Amino acid sequence: MKRRNNISMLIAMVIAFTIVLSGCDRVSFKPEDVNYDNVISYIDSLKIDLTEVTPIKGEIPAKTVKNDSSQAIMYELPDISSYDPVVVGTAPNNVEVFLPLEDNNSTINKVVESAACKYNEEHAGNSSVTIRILESSLANDFIKSGTYLPKGYIASNELYGLMLKESGIKVSKVSDKLVGNTIGIVLKKDVAKKIKVSESENQFDVVFKAVMNDEIKIGYPNPTNNPSGLNFVISMLSYFDSTNPFSMEATTDFGAFQSKATVAYSSTQLKESVNRGQTDGFVMEYEAFKNDSSLNDFEFIPFGVRHDYPLYSVGNVSEEEVIVLSEFAKVFEESEIKEMANFSGFNQNAEYSSKVNAGAYEGLISEVLDYWKVEKKSGKKVAVYFVCDISGSMGGRKIDALKESALNAMQYVGEDNLVGLITFTHDVYLNLPLGVFNTEQQELFAGSIRNLKSGGGTATNNALLHALKLLDTYYRKNPDTIPMIFLLSDGYTESGYSLSTVKCLIDAFDIPIYTIGYEANLKELESIAKINNGVSINASTDDVGYILKSLFDAQT
Repeated sequence: MKRRNNISMLIAMVIAFTIVLSGCDRVSFKPEDVNYDNVISYIDSLKIDLTEVTPIKGEIPAKTVKNDSSQAIMYELPDISSYDPVVVGTAPNNVEVFLPLEDNNSTINKVVESAACKYNEEHAGNSSVTIRILESSLANDFIKSGTYLPKGYIASNELYGLMLKESGIKVSKVSDKLVGNTIGIVLKKDVAKKIKVSESENQFDVVFKAVMNDEIKIGYPNPTNNPSGLNFVISMLSYFDSTNPFSMEATTDFGAFQSKATVAYSSTQLKESVNRGQTDGFVMEYEAFKNDSSLNDFEFIPFGVRHDYPLYSVGNVSEEEVIVLSEFAKVFEESEIKEMANFSGFNQNAEYSSKVNAGAYEGLISEVLDYWKVEKKSGKKVAVYFVCDISGSMGGRKIDALKESALNAMQYVGEDNLVGLITFTHDVYLNLPLGVFNTEQQELFAGSIRNLKSGGGTATNNALLHALKLLDTYYRKNPDTIPMIFLLSDGYTESGYSLSTVKCLIDAFDIPIYTIGYEANLKELESIAKINNGVSINASTDDVGYILKSLFDAQT
Protein backbone atom coordinates (compact mmCIF):
# COMPACT_ATOMS: atom_id res chain seq x y z
CA MET A 1 0.00 0.00 0.00
CA LYS A 2 2.78 2.36 0.88
CA ARG A 3 4.55 1.47 -2.38
CA ARG A 4 1.39 2.31 -4.34
CA ASN A 5 1.12 5.65 -2.53
CA ASN A 6 4.72 6.45 -3.46
CA ILE A 7 4.06 5.58 -7.11
CA SER A 8 0.89 7.69 -7.11
CA MET A 9 2.79 10.58 -5.58
CA LEU A 10 5.52 10.22 -8.20
CA ILE A 11 2.97 10.22 -11.02
CA ALA A 12 1.30 13.31 -9.55
CA MET A 13 4.65 15.09 -9.34
CA VAL A 14 5.43 14.24 -12.99
CA ILE A 15 2.01 15.51 -14.07
CA ALA A 16 2.45 18.70 -12.06
CA PHE A 17 5.94 19.25 -13.49
CA THR A 18 4.58 18.69 -17.01
CA ILE A 19 1.88 21.28 -16.41
CA VAL A 20 4.49 23.77 -15.22
CA LEU A 21 6.47 23.24 -18.42
CA SER A 22 3.67 23.09 -20.94
CA GLY A 23 0.51 24.21 -19.17
CA CYS A 24 1.11 27.84 -20.09
CA ASP A 25 0.01 27.01 -23.61
CA ARG A 26 -3.33 25.64 -22.45
CA VAL A 27 -5.67 28.44 -23.43
CA SER A 28 -9.44 28.75 -23.47
CA PHE A 29 -9.80 30.36 -26.88
CA LYS A 30 -9.62 29.38 -30.53
CA PRO A 31 -7.58 31.54 -32.94
CA GLU A 32 -10.58 32.03 -35.22
CA ASP A 33 -12.55 33.52 -32.30
CA VAL A 34 -10.01 36.27 -31.57
CA ASN A 35 -10.58 39.76 -32.93
CA TYR A 36 -9.79 43.36 -32.04
CA ASP A 37 -12.91 43.72 -29.91
CA ASN A 38 -12.17 40.80 -27.60
CA VAL A 39 -8.38 40.44 -27.68
CA ILE A 40 -7.83 42.35 -24.42
CA SER A 41 -10.18 40.05 -22.50
CA TYR A 42 -8.38 37.00 -23.87
CA ILE A 43 -5.01 38.40 -22.77
CA ASP A 44 -6.41 39.13 -19.32
CA SER A 45 -7.60 35.52 -19.10
CA LEU A 46 -4.00 34.34 -19.44
CA LYS A 47 -3.20 36.00 -16.10
CA ILE A 48 0.38 36.99 -16.98
CA ASP A 49 1.94 38.92 -14.10
CA LEU A 50 3.45 42.34 -14.73
CA THR A 51 5.80 43.64 -12.03
CA GLU A 52 6.31 47.39 -11.84
CA VAL A 53 9.89 48.55 -11.31
CA THR A 54 10.85 51.94 -9.92
CA PRO A 55 12.61 53.75 -12.79
CA ILE A 56 16.09 55.14 -12.17
CA LYS A 57 17.23 58.47 -13.58
CA GLY A 58 20.42 58.52 -15.60
CA GLU A 59 22.45 60.78 -17.86
CA ILE A 60 20.98 61.38 -21.32
CA PRO A 61 23.43 60.39 -24.10
CA ALA A 62 25.23 63.44 -25.42
CA LYS A 63 24.24 62.76 -29.03
CA THR A 64 20.50 62.73 -28.29
CA VAL A 65 18.90 65.78 -29.94
CA LYS A 66 15.46 66.97 -30.91
CA ASN A 67 14.16 65.04 -33.88
CA ASP A 68 12.55 67.87 -35.83
CA SER A 69 13.07 69.70 -39.10
CA SER A 70 14.93 72.62 -37.52
CA GLN A 71 17.84 70.65 -36.16
CA ALA A 72 20.05 68.04 -37.82
CA ILE A 73 20.16 64.61 -36.26
CA MET A 74 23.68 63.82 -35.08
CA TYR A 75 24.84 60.26 -34.84
CA GLU A 76 27.97 58.20 -35.26
CA LEU A 77 28.83 56.85 -38.67
CA PRO A 78 30.04 53.25 -38.75
CA ASP A 79 33.61 52.50 -39.78
CA ILE A 80 33.91 52.50 -43.57
CA SER A 81 36.03 49.37 -43.28
CA SER A 82 32.84 47.51 -42.31
CA TYR A 83 31.82 47.80 -45.95
CA ASP A 84 34.45 46.00 -48.01
CA PRO A 85 34.70 46.95 -51.71
CA VAL A 86 33.13 44.42 -54.07
CA VAL A 87 35.69 45.27 -56.76
CA VAL A 88 39.21 46.36 -55.79
CA GLY A 89 41.31 48.29 -58.29
CA THR A 90 45.09 47.96 -57.97
CA ALA A 91 46.47 50.27 -60.66
CA PRO A 92 48.44 53.42 -59.69
CA ASN A 93 45.63 55.62 -61.00
CA ASN A 94 42.76 54.03 -59.07
CA VAL A 95 39.41 55.73 -58.53
CA GLU A 96 36.93 54.61 -55.87
CA VAL A 97 33.23 54.77 -56.73
CA PHE A 98 30.30 54.54 -54.32
CA LEU A 99 27.27 52.57 -55.46
CA PRO A 100 24.33 53.39 -53.13
CA LEU A 101 21.55 50.81 -53.16
CA GLU A 102 17.90 51.19 -52.27
CA ASP A 103 15.95 48.38 -50.69
CA ASN A 104 14.34 46.72 -53.70
CA ASN A 105 16.61 43.78 -54.58
CA SER A 106 17.91 45.57 -57.66
CA THR A 107 20.52 43.84 -59.82
CA ILE A 108 22.35 47.11 -60.50
CA ASN A 109 25.20 45.90 -58.29
CA LYS A 110 25.87 42.93 -60.58
CA VAL A 111 25.92 45.12 -63.68
CA VAL A 112 28.24 47.69 -62.10
CA GLU A 113 30.57 45.02 -60.70
CA SER A 114 30.83 43.39 -64.14
CA ALA A 115 31.51 46.75 -65.79
CA ALA A 116 34.19 47.56 -63.20
CA CYS A 117 35.93 44.20 -63.65
CA LYS A 118 35.84 44.64 -67.42
CA TYR A 119 37.29 48.15 -67.14
CA ASN A 120 40.08 46.95 -64.86
CA GLU A 121 40.94 44.15 -67.28
CA GLU A 122 40.98 46.49 -70.28
CA HIS A 123 43.17 49.06 -68.51
CA ALA A 124 45.40 46.68 -66.55
CA GLY A 125 48.45 48.36 -65.09
CA ASN A 126 47.38 51.89 -66.02
CA SER A 127 44.10 52.75 -64.31
CA SER A 128 41.37 51.00 -62.35
CA VAL A 129 38.18 51.51 -60.38
CA THR A 130 37.18 50.29 -56.93
CA ILE A 131 33.47 49.78 -56.23
CA ARG A 132 32.07 50.07 -52.72
CA ILE A 133 28.37 49.31 -52.15
CA LEU A 134 26.40 50.97 -49.34
CA GLU A 135 22.79 51.67 -48.46
CA SER A 136 21.64 54.97 -50.04
CA SER A 137 21.36 57.23 -47.00
CA LEU A 138 24.54 55.81 -45.48
CA ALA A 139 26.54 56.54 -48.63
CA ASN A 140 25.19 60.07 -48.69
CA ASP A 141 25.99 60.64 -45.02
CA PHE A 142 29.58 59.52 -45.44
CA ILE A 143 29.98 62.06 -48.22
CA LYS A 144 27.96 64.93 -46.71
CA SER A 145 29.79 64.64 -43.40
CA GLY A 146 33.16 64.61 -45.12
CA THR A 147 34.01 61.47 -43.15
CA TYR A 148 34.86 59.54 -46.30
CA LEU A 149 34.87 60.87 -49.85
CA PRO A 150 35.01 58.58 -52.86
CA LYS A 151 36.01 60.06 -56.18
CA GLY A 152 32.93 58.77 -57.95
CA TYR A 153 29.25 58.29 -57.09
CA ILE A 154 26.55 56.40 -59.00
CA ALA A 155 23.16 57.84 -58.08
CA SER A 156 19.83 56.16 -58.80
CA ASN A 157 18.55 59.44 -60.13
CA GLU A 158 19.58 63.05 -60.62
CA LEU A 159 17.86 64.15 -57.42
CA TYR A 160 20.45 62.38 -55.28
CA GLY A 161 23.26 64.19 -57.06
CA LEU A 162 21.47 67.48 -56.40
CA MET A 163 21.07 66.49 -52.75
CA LEU A 164 24.84 66.17 -52.34
CA LYS A 165 25.42 69.47 -54.13
CA GLU A 166 22.88 71.14 -51.87
CA SER A 167 24.86 69.91 -48.85
CA GLY A 168 27.90 71.84 -50.01
CA ILE A 169 29.67 68.90 -51.64
CA LYS A 170 31.39 69.55 -54.94
CA VAL A 171 29.84 67.14 -57.45
CA SER A 172 30.00 67.17 -61.25
CA LYS A 173 28.05 64.94 -63.58
CA VAL A 174 30.31 62.70 -65.65
CA SER A 175 27.55 60.72 -67.38
CA ASP A 176 23.78 61.26 -67.57
CA LYS A 177 23.10 57.56 -67.86
CA LEU A 178 24.85 54.27 -67.15
CA VAL A 179 21.72 52.09 -67.51
CA GLY A 180 18.14 53.11 -68.15
CA ASN A 181 15.38 52.63 -65.59
CA THR A 182 12.19 54.20 -64.29
CA ILE A 183 10.05 54.12 -61.18
CA GLY A 184 6.31 53.71 -61.15
CA ILE A 185 3.25 52.34 -59.43
CA VAL A 186 3.05 48.55 -59.25
CA LEU A 187 -0.67 47.82 -59.18
CA LYS A 188 -2.56 44.54 -59.01
CA LYS A 189 -3.84 43.69 -62.49
CA ASP A 190 -7.42 43.10 -61.37
CA VAL A 191 -7.40 46.48 -59.62
CA ALA A 192 -5.88 48.19 -62.69
CA LYS A 193 -8.61 46.63 -64.80
CA LYS A 194 -11.31 47.71 -62.36
CA ILE A 195 -10.30 51.38 -62.47
CA LYS A 196 -9.70 51.16 -66.27
CA VAL A 197 -6.04 52.19 -66.28
CA SER A 198 -5.40 50.83 -69.78
CA GLU A 199 -8.17 52.98 -71.27
CA SER A 200 -6.40 56.26 -70.46
CA GLU A 201 -3.45 57.93 -72.19
CA ASN A 202 -2.33 59.31 -68.82
CA GLN A 203 -2.47 56.23 -66.65
CA PHE A 204 -1.20 57.93 -63.52
CA ASP A 205 -4.14 60.36 -63.61
CA VAL A 206 -6.45 57.37 -63.32
CA VAL A 207 -4.46 55.94 -60.40
CA PHE A 208 -4.39 59.27 -58.58
CA LYS A 209 -8.12 59.84 -58.96
CA ALA A 210 -8.83 56.30 -57.74
CA VAL A 211 -6.71 56.96 -54.64
CA MET A 212 -8.47 60.23 -53.91
CA ASN A 213 -11.89 58.59 -54.40
CA ASP A 214 -10.91 55.85 -51.90
CA GLU A 215 -11.22 53.20 -54.61
CA ILE A 216 -7.64 52.01 -54.10
CA LYS A 217 -4.78 52.57 -51.67
CA ILE A 218 -1.08 52.74 -52.51
CA GLY A 219 2.16 52.97 -50.54
CA TYR A 220 5.63 54.28 -51.19
CA PRO A 221 9.06 53.94 -49.53
CA ASN A 222 10.41 56.43 -47.01
CA PRO A 223 11.88 59.36 -49.03
CA THR A 224 14.49 60.19 -46.40
CA ASN A 225 16.43 56.99 -47.11
CA ASN A 226 15.11 55.70 -50.43
CA PRO A 227 15.71 57.23 -53.90
CA SER A 228 12.39 55.96 -55.27
CA GLY A 229 10.58 57.45 -52.28
CA LEU A 230 12.26 60.83 -52.74
CA ASN A 231 11.55 60.72 -56.45
CA PHE A 232 7.89 59.94 -55.80
CA VAL A 233 7.36 62.78 -53.31
CA ILE A 234 9.03 65.38 -55.53
CA SER A 235 7.21 64.10 -58.61
CA MET A 236 3.87 64.27 -56.77
CA LEU A 237 4.51 67.88 -55.76
CA SER A 238 5.42 68.65 -59.37
CA TYR A 239 2.30 66.80 -60.53
CA PHE A 240 0.16 69.20 -58.51
CA ASP A 241 2.11 72.32 -59.53
CA SER A 242 4.97 72.04 -62.02
CA THR A 243 6.16 75.61 -61.39
CA ASN A 244 6.15 75.83 -57.58
CA PRO A 245 6.27 72.74 -55.31
CA PHE A 246 5.36 74.85 -52.28
CA SER A 247 2.40 76.66 -53.75
CA MET A 248 -0.90 76.51 -51.91
CA GLU A 249 -2.28 74.23 -54.62
CA ALA A 250 0.67 71.79 -54.48
CA THR A 251 0.86 71.51 -50.70
CA THR A 252 -2.91 71.31 -50.21
CA ASP A 253 -3.30 68.60 -52.84
CA PHE A 254 -0.27 66.68 -51.57
CA GLY A 255 -1.60 66.82 -48.01
CA ALA A 256 -4.92 65.39 -49.18
CA PHE A 257 -3.11 62.64 -51.10
CA GLN A 258 -0.74 61.84 -48.21
CA SER A 259 -3.66 61.29 -45.85
CA LYS A 260 -4.72 58.41 -48.10
CA ALA A 261 -1.29 56.88 -48.81
CA THR A 262 1.00 54.75 -46.65
CA VAL A 263 4.75 55.01 -46.12
CA ALA A 264 6.99 52.05 -45.35
CA TYR A 265 10.63 51.49 -44.47
CA SER A 266 11.26 48.69 -46.95
CA SER A 267 9.99 47.13 -50.18
CA THR A 268 9.31 43.96 -48.18
CA GLN A 269 6.88 45.91 -46.00
CA LEU A 270 5.22 47.38 -49.07
CA LYS A 271 4.68 43.96 -50.63
CA GLU A 272 3.46 42.51 -47.34
CA SER A 273 1.00 45.39 -47.05
CA VAL A 274 -0.52 44.29 -50.37
CA ASN A 275 -0.57 40.65 -49.27
CA ARG A 276 -2.46 41.65 -46.12
CA GLY A 277 -5.01 43.56 -48.19
CA GLN A 278 -4.02 46.92 -46.71
CA THR A 279 -2.91 48.41 -50.04
CA ASP A 280 -3.43 47.66 -53.72
CA GLY A 281 -0.07 48.81 -55.06
CA PHE A 282 3.19 50.54 -54.30
CA VAL A 283 6.14 52.42 -55.77
CA MET A 284 9.25 50.64 -57.04
CA GLU A 285 11.78 50.54 -59.88
CA TYR A 286 10.85 48.84 -63.14
CA GLU A 287 13.94 46.60 -63.20
CA ALA A 288 13.24 45.33 -59.66
CA PHE A 289 9.61 44.77 -60.64
CA LYS A 290 10.57 42.67 -63.68
CA ASN A 291 12.87 40.48 -61.59
CA ASP A 292 10.36 39.76 -58.83
CA SER A 293 8.34 36.67 -59.73
CA SER A 294 5.92 37.35 -56.86
CA LEU A 295 4.68 40.39 -58.84
CA ASN A 296 3.61 38.54 -62.00
CA ASP A 297 -0.01 39.49 -61.35
CA PHE A 298 0.84 43.19 -61.16
CA GLU A 299 0.97 45.96 -63.74
CA PHE A 300 3.66 48.67 -63.89
CA ILE A 301 2.63 52.30 -64.46
CA PRO A 302 5.67 54.59 -64.99
CA PHE A 303 5.83 57.88 -63.12
CA GLY A 304 8.41 60.36 -61.88
CA VAL A 305 12.01 61.23 -62.67
CA ARG A 306 13.88 58.58 -64.66
CA HIS A 307 16.28 56.31 -62.74
CA ASP A 308 19.09 56.25 -65.30
CA TYR A 309 21.93 55.91 -62.77
CA PRO A 310 24.00 59.02 -63.60
CA LEU A 311 27.69 59.00 -62.63
CA TYR A 312 29.21 61.91 -60.68
CA SER A 313 32.68 62.94 -59.65
CA VAL A 314 32.94 63.93 -55.99
CA GLY A 315 35.17 66.52 -54.33
CA ASN A 316 38.46 67.66 -55.78
CA VAL A 317 39.24 65.20 -58.54
CA SER A 318 42.23 65.42 -60.85
CA GLU A 319 41.98 65.53 -64.62
CA GLU A 320 43.32 61.97 -64.75
CA GLU A 321 40.63 60.78 -62.32
CA VAL A 322 37.88 62.42 -64.39
CA ILE A 323 39.22 60.58 -67.44
CA VAL A 324 39.04 57.27 -65.54
CA LEU A 325 35.42 57.95 -64.58
CA SER A 326 34.53 58.97 -68.16
CA GLU A 327 36.13 55.84 -69.60
CA PHE A 328 34.45 53.70 -66.98
CA ALA A 329 31.06 55.14 -68.04
CA LYS A 330 31.78 54.13 -71.66
CA VAL A 331 32.07 50.47 -70.61
CA PHE A 332 28.30 50.45 -70.07
CA GLU A 333 27.88 51.03 -73.82
CA GLU A 334 29.94 47.97 -74.72
CA SER A 335 27.83 45.13 -76.06
CA GLU A 336 28.68 42.62 -73.30
CA ILE A 337 27.65 44.93 -70.45
CA LYS A 338 24.73 46.40 -72.34
CA GLU A 339 23.33 42.93 -73.07
CA MET A 340 23.74 42.01 -69.42
CA ALA A 341 21.89 45.17 -68.36
CA ASN A 342 19.10 44.51 -70.86
CA PHE A 343 18.75 40.92 -69.66
CA SER A 344 18.57 42.18 -66.07
CA GLY A 345 15.60 44.41 -66.91
CA PHE A 346 17.38 47.72 -67.46
CA ASN A 347 17.17 49.92 -70.56
CA GLN A 348 13.43 49.24 -70.93
CA ASN A 349 10.69 51.88 -71.23
CA ALA A 350 13.12 53.96 -73.30
CA GLU A 351 10.19 55.94 -74.69
CA TYR A 352 9.16 57.15 -71.22
CA SER A 353 10.02 60.81 -70.64
CA SER A 354 9.48 62.39 -67.26
CA LYS A 355 7.40 65.53 -67.02
CA VAL A 356 9.36 66.53 -63.91
CA ASN A 357 12.28 68.91 -64.33
CA ALA A 358 14.64 67.53 -61.69
CA GLY A 359 17.02 70.48 -62.10
CA ALA A 360 14.28 72.83 -60.90
CA TYR A 361 14.66 71.28 -57.44
CA GLU A 362 18.30 72.26 -57.03
CA GLY A 363 18.65 73.74 -53.55
CA LEU A 364 15.12 72.66 -52.55
CA ILE A 365 15.43 68.96 -51.74
CA SER A 366 16.09 69.34 -48.02
CA GLU A 367 13.18 71.78 -47.87
CA VAL A 368 10.97 69.19 -49.57
CA LEU A 369 12.00 66.53 -47.06
CA ASP A 370 11.37 68.87 -44.13
CA TYR A 371 7.94 69.66 -45.54
CA TRP A 372 7.24 65.95 -46.06
CA LYS A 373 8.13 65.09 -42.45
CA VAL A 374 5.73 67.70 -41.14
CA GLU A 375 2.98 66.66 -43.56
CA LYS A 376 3.54 62.96 -42.92
CA LYS A 377 3.18 63.38 -39.21
CA SER A 378 0.11 65.63 -39.43
CA GLY A 379 0.00 66.10 -35.67
CA LYS A 380 0.26 62.40 -34.90
CA LYS A 381 2.55 61.16 -32.15
CA VAL A 382 4.43 57.90 -32.13
CA ALA A 383 3.94 55.75 -29.03
CA VAL A 384 6.64 53.11 -28.74
CA TYR A 385 7.45 50.46 -26.18
CA PHE A 386 10.97 49.08 -26.09
CA VAL A 387 10.68 45.44 -25.01
CA CYS A 388 14.11 44.24 -23.88
CA ASP A 389 15.27 40.68 -23.27
CA ILE A 390 17.36 40.54 -20.07
CA SER A 391 17.36 36.76 -19.67
CA GLY A 392 20.46 34.75 -18.83
CA SER A 393 21.26 34.04 -22.48
CA MET A 394 21.64 37.79 -23.06
CA GLY A 395 24.62 38.05 -20.71
CA GLY A 396 27.95 39.61 -21.69
CA ARG A 397 28.31 41.35 -25.03
CA LYS A 398 24.66 40.76 -25.99
CA ILE A 399 23.25 42.86 -23.15
CA ASP A 400 25.94 45.49 -23.78
CA ALA A 401 24.95 45.69 -27.45
CA LEU A 402 21.26 45.87 -26.47
CA LYS A 403 21.94 48.82 -24.17
CA GLU A 404 23.91 50.58 -26.89
CA SER A 405 21.08 50.11 -29.40
CA ALA A 406 18.40 51.39 -27.00
CA LEU A 407 20.44 54.43 -25.97
CA ASN A 408 21.33 55.15 -29.59
CA ALA A 409 17.66 55.03 -30.58
CA MET A 410 16.86 57.88 -28.20
CA GLN A 411 18.17 60.47 -30.63
CA TYR A 412 15.59 59.54 -33.26
CA VAL A 413 12.43 59.47 -31.16
CA GLY A 414 11.72 63.18 -30.68
CA GLU A 415 10.55 64.94 -27.52
CA ASP A 416 6.89 65.11 -28.50
CA ASN A 417 6.51 61.35 -28.96
CA LEU A 418 5.90 58.75 -26.25
CA VAL A 419 8.23 56.03 -24.99
CA GLY A 420 7.92 53.20 -22.48
CA LEU A 421 10.15 50.32 -21.41
CA ILE A 422 9.30 46.68 -20.63
CA THR A 423 11.90 44.04 -19.81
CA PHE A 424 11.57 40.31 -19.35
CA THR A 425 13.22 37.16 -18.07
CA HIS A 426 10.78 34.35 -17.22
CA ASP A 427 8.82 37.22 -15.64
CA VAL A 428 7.71 40.52 -17.18
CA TYR A 429 8.61 43.95 -15.77
CA LEU A 430 7.27 47.42 -16.45
CA ASN A 431 10.40 49.52 -16.03
CA LEU A 432 8.97 52.73 -17.44
CA PRO A 433 5.30 53.44 -18.23
CA LEU A 434 4.52 55.10 -21.54
CA GLY A 435 5.13 58.84 -21.32
CA VAL A 436 6.01 61.90 -23.37
CA PHE A 437 9.71 61.73 -24.18
CA ASN A 438 10.64 65.00 -22.50
CA THR A 439 13.87 65.52 -20.57
CA GLU A 440 12.60 63.74 -17.45
CA GLN A 441 11.35 60.71 -19.43
CA GLN A 442 14.65 60.58 -21.32
CA GLU A 443 16.57 60.57 -18.03
CA LEU A 444 14.38 57.76 -16.68
CA PHE A 445 14.73 55.75 -19.90
CA ALA A 446 18.52 56.19 -20.04
CA GLY A 447 18.93 55.30 -16.38
CA SER A 448 16.69 52.24 -16.65
CA ILE A 449 18.56 50.97 -19.70
CA ARG A 450 22.00 51.47 -18.17
CA ASN A 451 20.98 49.53 -15.05
CA LEU A 452 19.72 46.44 -16.87
CA LYS A 453 21.25 43.14 -15.74
CA SER A 454 20.77 39.72 -17.32
CA GLY A 455 19.58 36.50 -15.69
CA GLY A 456 16.70 34.01 -15.67
CA GLY A 457 14.50 32.46 -18.35
CA THR A 458 12.93 34.01 -21.45
CA ALA A 459 9.19 34.74 -21.71
CA THR A 460 9.32 36.80 -24.90
CA ASN A 461 5.71 36.50 -25.94
CA ASN A 462 4.36 37.19 -22.46
CA ALA A 463 6.22 40.51 -22.56
CA LEU A 464 4.94 41.32 -26.05
CA LEU A 465 1.34 40.72 -24.99
CA HIS A 466 1.71 43.18 -22.11
CA ALA A 467 3.34 45.77 -24.38
CA LEU A 468 0.58 45.38 -26.97
CA LYS A 469 -2.13 45.66 -24.34
CA LEU A 470 -0.62 48.82 -22.81
CA LEU A 471 -0.08 50.41 -26.22
CA ASP A 472 -3.56 49.58 -27.40
CA THR A 473 -5.12 50.92 -24.21
CA TYR A 474 -3.44 54.24 -24.91
CA TYR A 475 -4.31 54.09 -28.61
CA ARG A 476 -8.03 53.54 -27.98
CA LYS A 477 -8.09 56.80 -26.02
CA ASN A 478 -5.74 58.58 -28.46
CA PRO A 479 -6.54 57.28 -31.97
CA ASP A 480 -4.21 59.78 -33.65
CA THR A 481 -1.26 57.91 -32.10
CA ILE A 482 1.03 55.69 -34.19
CA PRO A 483 1.78 52.66 -31.96
CA MET A 484 4.88 50.50 -32.47
CA ILE A 485 7.12 48.07 -30.56
CA PHE A 486 10.86 47.42 -30.67
CA LEU A 487 11.76 43.96 -29.43
CA LEU A 488 15.46 43.67 -28.53
CA SER A 489 16.35 40.01 -27.96
CA ASP A 490 18.39 36.98 -28.99
CA GLY A 491 15.14 35.26 -29.96
CA TYR A 492 15.50 32.19 -27.77
CA THR A 493 12.15 31.80 -25.96
CA GLU A 494 12.14 29.06 -23.33
CA SER A 495 9.28 29.97 -21.00
CA GLY A 496 5.87 31.55 -21.09
CA TYR A 497 3.50 31.20 -24.03
CA SER A 498 4.75 30.00 -27.39
CA LEU A 499 4.45 32.15 -30.50
CA SER A 500 2.18 29.63 -32.19
CA THR A 501 -0.26 29.88 -29.28
CA VAL A 502 -0.48 33.67 -29.02
CA LYS A 503 0.15 34.65 -32.66
CA CYS A 504 -3.59 35.25 -33.13
CA LEU A 505 -3.56 37.67 -30.18
CA ILE A 506 -0.57 39.60 -31.56
CA ASP A 507 -2.15 39.71 -35.01
CA ALA A 508 -5.44 41.14 -33.67
CA PHE A 509 -3.78 44.42 -32.66
CA ASP A 510 -2.18 45.14 -36.05
CA ILE A 511 0.65 46.97 -34.24
CA PRO A 512 4.04 46.54 -35.99
CA ILE A 513 6.80 44.85 -34.01
CA TYR A 514 10.35 45.65 -35.12
CA THR A 515 12.80 43.05 -33.87
CA ILE A 516 16.52 43.53 -33.26
CA GLY A 517 18.46 40.30 -32.84
CA TYR A 518 21.74 39.89 -30.95
CA GLU A 519 23.59 36.71 -31.99
CA ALA A 520 20.03 35.58 -32.35
CA ASN A 521 17.55 32.98 -33.46
CA LEU A 522 16.70 35.19 -36.40
CA LYS A 523 14.03 32.86 -37.75
CA GLU A 524 11.95 33.30 -34.58
CA LEU A 525 12.41 37.08 -34.59
CA GLU A 526 11.53 37.30 -38.27
CA SER A 527 8.36 35.32 -37.56
CA ILE A 528 7.37 37.82 -34.87
CA ALA A 529 8.11 40.83 -37.08
CA LYS A 530 6.19 39.39 -40.01
CA ILE A 531 2.91 39.06 -38.08
CA ASN A 532 2.06 42.75 -38.31
CA ASN A 533 4.33 43.86 -41.15
CA GLY A 534 7.32 44.83 -39.04
CA VAL A 535 11.03 44.59 -39.87
CA SER A 536 13.64 42.21 -38.46
CA ILE A 537 17.16 43.57 -37.91
CA ASN A 538 20.26 41.45 -37.38
CA ALA A 539 22.45 43.44 -34.99
CA SER A 540 25.42 41.24 -35.86
CA THR A 541 25.51 42.35 -39.50
CA ASP A 542 23.10 45.26 -40.03
CA ASP A 543 23.81 48.83 -39.00
CA VAL A 544 21.22 49.11 -36.24
CA GLY A 545 21.57 52.87 -35.81
CA TYR A 546 20.85 53.65 -39.44
CA ILE A 547 17.91 51.28 -39.64
CA LEU A 548 16.39 52.73 -36.46
CA LYS A 549 16.82 56.21 -37.89
CA SER A 550 15.06 55.18 -41.11
CA LEU A 551 12.25 53.43 -39.26
CA PHE A 552 11.54 56.48 -37.11
CA ASP A 553 11.79 58.75 -40.16
CA ALA A 554 9.16 56.63 -41.87
CA GLN A 555 6.78 56.94 -38.90
CA THR A 556 7.45 60.38 -37.41
